[in-house]
Amino acid sequence: MATTARQRTTLRKSLERRLGADWVGVVAEEDRRQQEKQRAARLAPPTVRDQVMARLELELIPTRPAPYEPWREPMTPARQVHNMAIPKAALSTKAAA
Repeated sequence: MATTARQRTTLRKSLERRLGADWVGVVAEEDRRQQEKQRAARLAPPTVRDQVMARLELELIPTRPAPYEPWREPMTPARQVHNMAIPKAALSTKAAA
């Protein structure tokens, strides 16, 4: 989808406010740095240590908690007491009502 002249003008003005009058040079320099970084990654791949550290970071920093799977986790004594307390509470409220 193409941008309109108004959208391009707004974009240019916001870039000029954020990056200064030479915003074209700043954007070009950032692109050059990004290309050099990608080129360096192709020529010198990450070391085994860096790969292991990246994998460990993903493992040690969970993005979401593990799901609760009651059929795979052992029944703890506290859980057993809790499970027995539920029907007792239900029975005692029926008798009281």
